[in-house]
Amino acid sequence: MGPPVCAIWPKESPHLWPPGESAPAGASDGLTGPPRASIVQSSVSAPAPIRRTAPRADGELTLADLTLLPSLAGCRVLPPRADLGRPVRAVVLADPAAPEEPDALVVAAGGPPAALPEGCAGVVCRSAPSGSDRPPVPVLVLPAGARWGAVLADLHAALSDGA
Repeated sequence: MGPPVCAIWPKESPHLWPPGESAPAGASDGLTGPPRASIVQSSVSAPAPIRRTAPRADGELTLADLTLLPSLAGCRVLPPRADLGRPVRAVVLADPAAPEEPDALVVAAGGPPAALPEGCAGVVCRSAPSGSDRPPVPVLVLPAGARWGAVLADLHAALSDGA
């Protein structure tokens, strides 16, 4: 049995069935009819588990672990040989007025903020920092087309589940 079909408009409604297609018999009651493909797409998919190369004895997630998340696939790490072994315990927005959180990954919509909170583990952002404005922590630059919803969902799942 397929997903329920919502068919409450008249069978001839052009808003319910594609051009040239009529409602299947019995579809007007909203309970029967062939399964239809959804026209709504979710921008956030269920996060996949992190695949570590070796299990960590302490169970902490590192920046290296987070780069393995599906939504961060293809991110650029700056500087290229940055140490990604630092643990990450929280995700915070780039907000200079927010209280500091140790070992936090700062999320910035543009490039890395000029001032980072004390104890910041790294930055995930959309734009690479300029040569002279590189922060003292690793920067994960999202690939073109990366969706913030998926990135935030993956980070939340990874850190809250201890994946």
